[in-house]
Amino acid sequence: MTGVQTCALPICVRLRQLRQNRPLKKVLITSTIPEEGKSLVSANLAGVLAQRRHKVLLIEGDLRRPVLAQRFGLKKLAGLGEWLQSGEQAVSNIYRLEGPGFWLMPAGVPPTNPLELMQSGRLSHLMGQLAIMFDWIIVDSPPLLPLADTTVWARLTDGTLLVAREGKTERAQLQQGLDSLKKSDLL
Repeated sequence: MTGVQTCALPICVRLRQLRQNRPLKKVLITSTIPEEGKSLVSANLAGVLAQRRHKVLLIEGDLRRPVLAQRFGLKKLAGLGEWLQSGEQAVSNIYRLEGPGFWLMPAGVPPTNPLELMQSGRLSHLMGQLAIMFDWIIVDSPPLLPLADTTVWARLTDGTLLVAREGKTERAQLQQGLDSLKKSDLL
């Protein structure tokens, strides 16, 4: 087990505790700015939850600058962007990752209009379908600043984890990120 997975274990325990007192299945992982480690935290949290015999889906929710599929060594697979554009109703573009033991919905090819696609209503429909299929859904979203994409994800999830990186995240940026989130959603 890596050090990062070990760090994800307390988060996993805390999420399970919170789940006893409130509905908590869809968790948004974000940061204030790029390169604070949110994708790494998302992947490791999904892995730790899967090790606990939960059926876990990791969604690569950053349609502008996706990194997860590449980090897992996956080729260009159809993903969330293609599903949102397709008009399909059935869930598709989800892939089982045998090594880590969870499912992944990659972002796919970055669309030209990600925010418009996310606000179309199809994303809400998809999240409803996925909530029936999985015990946990972890969404690796874009950073809060300066995009509005994360606010769409925040409305579709049950709670938010905000990742900050020591030596990288400035106090003013962190405060701005906290101010943009609903306090009741912050885990």
